[in-house]
Amino acid sequence: MLDSIVPREDWERMLIEKEIFGKEALNVIACEGCERVERPETYRQWQVRILRAGFLQQTFGKNTVERAVEKVKSSYHKDFVIDED
Repeated sequence: MLDSIVPREDWERMLIEKEIFGKEALNVIACEGCERVERPETYRQWQVRILRAGFLQQTFGKNTVERAVEKVKSSYHKDFVIDED
């Protein structure tokens, strides 16, 4: 994602890569390696976890969705989209 929208020399990108991605990479490479137990979870796994915690899915009004789509189209990179499921 960052390669599509942010130049490599951008200081904010470098900060994100250092402080967020860098720590995760260091953890995988230097600390756990193949023994790493933390794995990304699928959407379905998160959905089950959230429902068990008592949260309920809410729908957005049509106007809210239309405004969000327009905002993304006008302000974000062309590869960012909003999809209704």
